[in-house]
Amino acid sequence: MAVGLIFLPVIWVISLAQDVGLVLFFVGATTALVKQNRPFLAGAVFSLCLGKPHLVIFVPLVMALRKDVRFLAGATVGAASLILWSFAVAPRDWPFQWLSILANSQMHPHLEAMPGLRALTQTTGGMVLAGLIAASVVAAVWRSAAAEPVATAIAKTFGMGDRHAARDSNSLSRVSAGTRRGVAS
Repeated sequence: MAVGLIFLPVIWVISLAQDVGLVLFFVGATTALVKQNRPFLAGAVFSLCLGKPHLVIFVPLVMALRKDVRFLAGATVGAASLILWSFAVAPRDWPFQWLSILANSQMHPHLEAMPGLRALTQTTGGMVLAGLIAASVVAAVWRSAAAEPVATAIAKTFGMGDRHAARDSNSLSRVSAGTRRGVAS
């Protein structure tokens, strides 16, 4: 933990007041809790990623496809708590204020320098490309959710490719294959 605090990218993220470091921390904590077989708590910690929902939007889809009801219940309770807390401490019209900030073109004045989905959707060709990108990501998440252990599916959703989880899933598949044949691996 202490080494992480002196890691230069972490210092830059904090000094530039970016919250993506917190999202990555919560994703890491969620993955660790899933590996410890604590899905409800993992879902509750995952709900703290709501500050950047566009970065984690496919994780609930993966968990729904995997029928991980306890993770989804924890995420729902956590998200509901955050929303209720927002209504308790912010003005009543905070959702409308938030949406107006998101729609404000001054928040992203240089779309040509920030190629994202919003910039893509400004043209017809870009909209087609954005649709193809979204469809391919959904298809990849669907395949990953059906074929991989939870930790690997989460890692692949974020493009992190967890080597340890992949190694563990390979050993688990060898053990289960040996068990089906009546041979202990």
